[in-house]
Amino acid sequence: AKMDNALYAISMARKIGARIYALPDDIVETKQKMLLTVFACLMASDMTVPKN
Repeated sequence: AKMDNALYAISMARKIGARIYALPDDIVETKQKMLLTVFACLMASDMTVPKN
């Protein structure tokens, strides 16, 4: 179940345009630096998306 959730989170992040470098295993194993890159990429993609 955790691996499925990690796969889903990564696929949704990529769908909104974030460049995700972490693997699902990194999320399941809670590797702190890789999780930081996930959230940093999500924040960066939010800053580049034009707001209405």
